[in-house]
Amino acid sequence: RRRSTRTGIALGFLSGLEWMGFPRDESVRRLRAFAFAFHSELARQQAKPRWASRSASDVFYLDELDLLCGEHVYFVCLQRHGLDTVCSLDEFCNHCGGYLADMHPYIARFPHNTLVLRYEDLVAHPAEQLQRLLYFVGEAWEADLVARAMQTLPRPGWGDWKTYARCELETTSIGRWRQLGPELAARLGKVVNSTLVKV
Repeated sequence: RRRSTRTGIALGFLSGLEWMGFPRDESVRRLRAFAFAFHSELARQQAKPRWASRSASDVFYLDELDLLCGEHVYFVCLQRHGLDTVCSLDEFCNHCGGYLADMHPYIARFPHNTLVLRYEDLVAHPAEQLQRLLYFVGEAWEADLVARAMQTLPRPGWGDWKTYARCELETTSIGRWRQLGPELAARLGKVVNSTLVKV
């Protein structure tokens, strides 16, 4: 991440390399190859044809990810009802002791390599939505893919901790916002409704 001193001197990884005479584009290319190599190696270890990275916190680094990944990857944005997300984030923060508006203009800027999926559609029609996803990234659909994925023991890592205890798709997380009560839902609605209209 590029930062500057009070006098305007650029600080950061790429700036430092530029000071040493390495062209910015070349440094980015080599950094991309370095980062992607770890993911590619992990995919090979798992006998997978390609890798994927999933983290909601990536949205805080969109400019950096755009610079590093840009046209070299596909982006899939999984959207969910805003008030259900409130419930999940509250549960997550309570569990781990830890709003991603920047994602929307990014999607608008790069529609050709960004796919938007709705969480509710994915849970209700997993085969149909996963076929869309696989077609988007150029992979073949297999009829038993969902069943196989749900039966495979996950490799521990950063992800949705609740999925590790699931062996089938569930709809229990949809509509959770209704448990908030009308007063709280109305107050939260004032915050999230403008975004809900977009998605």
